[in-house]
Order: sequence, then structure tokens, then C-alpha cells
Amino acid sequence: KSNKIIYEKYRCRTCRFIVTREELHSEIRKQFDSSRLSQDGVKALVSALETVWKKHEAQAIQDSSRIRQRMTSIVLDIANRTDAAIDPSNISIKVDILKSIDKLKDQLEEMETEVTSLSKKIDTDKDRFMTFALDFTSRMGDNFLSISPENRKRCKQIIFPGGFYMNSEKNVYTPEISTLIRLGTKKKDTEVSEKSLLVRVQGL
Repeated sequence: KSNKIIYEKYRCRTCRFIVTREELHSEIRKQFDSSRLSQDGVKALVSALETVWKKHEAQAIQDSSRIRQRMTSIVLDIANRTDAAIDPSNISIKVDILKSIDKLKDQLEEMETEVTSLSKKIDTDKDRFMTFALDFTSRMGDNFLSISPENRKRCKQIIFPGGFYMNSEKNVYTPEISTLIRLGTKKKDTEVSEKSLLVRVQGL
């Protein structure tokens, strides 16, 4: 059973202004919907995703290299045990040596499968990663409200570093927007500058 607490209302800690969860979330979606990635923003996002992926890919390549090093070690071990198996002085333990060689060959085969799978996974996962990230961004409003609080803060810092404010008419605004985004509709200066009428939205 989930222990997650869902608050039906938000209240400003300073002025005690109260707004329902539905009202606030609806306005936040509008804020995201009215903001779209510019062409330069899309290019910058793709570039950033490529950088993130390259780090992931480098780790996968390192893991693959580590497995191959282990495989090389096993091949040498098999060769040594094969020599030992044909040594007349080891006739009493020859059966055990041969069994151990079979086990090592099984390990080798499993590792080979793992390396091949890892290589294919890198290419497949990249496409899935890029598709998911771009799709997530295109539906940022809904996604923003469903992700964890920690990731929500990160998302807000990237897209709306100035946070959210709500005025007396329960409309949500932001005083600062990311360079990745261009506003879909130009807001009047008075809507974002008259801080006396704005309420800081906490918890988002």
C-alpha cells in the first residue's frame, strides 16, 4: 500500500492564501503548455541528451571491457587445466580437472552472450532513451506533476528557474524562464512584476 500523501489544497506559508490542488495543477499545466522549446532549445536539449548518453555508453563499454578481460583470464585458465589433464601424474584427478574445464567453458559462453547482449542493448537503449526524453519534454506539464518531488525540483530549475507565483486571481506565472524555452504568448509586464499581488507556490 502506498504511503504517499496527496494534499487536496495548498496554502501559502506567509499570507495563508489557499488554493485547491486541481486549480493549481491546472494553472501549472497551462504555464507549461504556453511555453514551447524553440528550435535552438531542441538542438541544445538533443546535444545535452547526447552528452548524458555518451557517459552511459562509456560505462557500458567499460563493463564490456571488464568482462572481456575476465574471459581472457578464463581462456588461459582452461589452457592450463587442459595441460594438467593430460599430464600422467594427474591421472587420479583427471576427471575433476575435466569437469572444472567444462564449468569454465560454460562461464565463457555466458560471458560471451552477456557481451553481445550489452553491445546490442547500447544501440537499442539509445533510441529508446532519446525518444522517451523528447516525448517527456513535449508533455512536460502532465509529467511535471507526476514525477517525484526531487525530480520536480530539478525540472523546475531547468525550465522555470524563478519558480512559480500565483496572483490573487489564481493565475500562475513565473518571473524567469529558461533560455531553452520561448513563451507561446507574451505576458504583460505588470503580470510578472507586481509581486505584491503574487503568492509564492510552495512544494512545487
